[in-house]
Amino acid sequence: MAAPAPPKRFALLVGIDLYLNDSSRKFENGNPVSLSNLQGCVNDVQAIKEFLRNEFQLSKPSVLTSSVTESIDKELAKPEESPDRWPTFANIKREFDAVYDHARAGDLFFFHFSGHGARLDPIDGSPTRSPKEPSLLTMDFCCGNPAVRGWQLNVWLKRLNEKKIQIIVILDSCHSGGSWRTGGRFRTPEGWITIPNLPVDKEVIKETTVRSNNRDVQLDKSWSINPEGFTLMAACGSNEKAAEITINGQAGGAFTHALLAYLKQNKPSAVTVTYRTLRDQIAQRVTEQTPKVYGRDRLIFFGNKEPFSATPLVVKIEDGIVFLPIGKIHGVQQGSEFTTYPPTSEIAFAIDYVDNFQCSSRVSFDCTETLRRHHCEVIPSRWSLGDGTFQVLVDPSPGNKFRGALYRCLKNLIVSNIDVIVLDGNHKPDSNLLRLENRGDDGIYILGPEVLIGHKGPVRGLDIKGANIEELAAKSAIALAHLARFGQILDLRNGPFQELAPFELKIGPENNAPSANPFPEGQKSSIQTVLAP
Repeated sequence: MAAPAPPKRFALLVGIDLYLNDSSRKFENGNPVSLSNLQGCVNDVQAIKEFLRNEFQLSKPSVLTSSVTESIDKELAKPEESPDRWPTFANIKREFDAVYDHARAGDLFFFHFSGHGARLDPIDGSPTRSPKEPSLLTMDFCCGNPAVRGWQLNVWLKRLNEKKIQIIVILDSCHSGGSWRTGGRFRTPEGWITIPNLPVDKEVIKETTVRSNNRDVQLDKSWSINPEGFTLMAACGSNEKAAEITINGQAGGAFTHALLAYLKQNKPSAVTVTYRTLRDQIAQRVTEQTPKVYGRDRLIFFGNKEPFSATPLVVKIEDGIVFLPIGKIHGVQQGSEFTTYPPTSEIAFAIDYVDNFQCSSRVSFDCTETLRRHHCEVIPSRWSLGDGTFQVLVDPSPGNKFRGALYRCLKNLIVSNIDVIVLDGNHKPDSNLLRLENRGDDGIYILGPEVLIGHKGPVRGLDIKGANIEELAAKSAIALAHLARFGQILDLRNGPFQELAPFELKIGPENNAPSANPFPEGQKSSIQTVLAP
């Protein structure tokens, strides 16, 4: 039997510097709608294109750009690119349709947009219940052609998601209308008032199949896009502005520049970079805008794996012994395994001694040298849950192959003994064990004791689906490992320790004010940390 073809990667990069204006679209007062040109959007796309080629060998992304050209009459200026590569609504839709036609389950689609964004009045019959629809403004929007509205993008992406295509979306644009200009360059229209919709805007509704469900209207904060099954990064919050900056004489989006600066400094091929980490790092590099990430924010950038832990620990090495600054109070058990950060080496070591606040492992000379080359940073690779056996109940419907794959994936994450048990009539629904149930759409629910899950029913916020049995098992195993670790942390409340904590935490009213329960409104409190003698 032939081996399955490796997953393919598709990318659509859209950058709009030049906006066409021909007075076809007008404000309520009859004045023509126009959009000022930008300076850094095409540069964003070229920089992203180069990065994807160098880092991920993605050599042929689809690129739609409109570059500003020198023209005596700016109103008649046209982009230097050929018309079939202009970032119009029709061309963007064509590229989404092409990805849908050619991509298959397990493939990856990356969409980047740099340009103006605004909130437009809803179209009659659109699925949104919001008074304004966040939209990506296409190059020919002012010429009477549609914008890409949030719900429209949602529909296009959901079609891909239903084919089990992994999706990454990065938007470097503003999501709000209004006058944000205060002397800088921002990617939102200046001084806009209400813009009446045109018949062409309403035609989009007729051409689009929109499935109405509650999730669409609950996700305004994530640009009306259902984040389950893919990852979305946005340059700023819904009421903020996405700025352009100029560095070394070249304009670009502040968000895109910060994103690429961090990724080039910390190459995803060598360092574990998750979308959550990336968002936090970008936030430190930009001002007056708050980067956002929605959906699968724990995945490794441009990958489909979720690391068990991406927060490194700095170890101390003395006489061939590695000391880690965590111990029993953190849930560390003998046998827990750690590896270098980033996890690019084959080195792994197991903990052989655990104290309350520290643990250690005697390792080989080669291991210590490898650790030093990695700046003595490590992360957990396989976690020990103690001497007991980690048991999980599994609905029989996914089959034996799934249970076997689940067991193997769990063994890659957990050192302890593992039992994958078929769920049958001998196990009550209120069992204290975690259990997996088939949810009927090639997905999995995880259920468990209320003290761990927090409520009766499946774990909220999980969308466990897979293009094949191995992927479904891997995603299930990651979620189970996190839940097992969380359960272990909860159990620490009942665990005895051999010595007192090295400090005492005191919380009380400020300035020795009398205590009250509950605290009165406006009460200020002080927190003191007192070291133990």
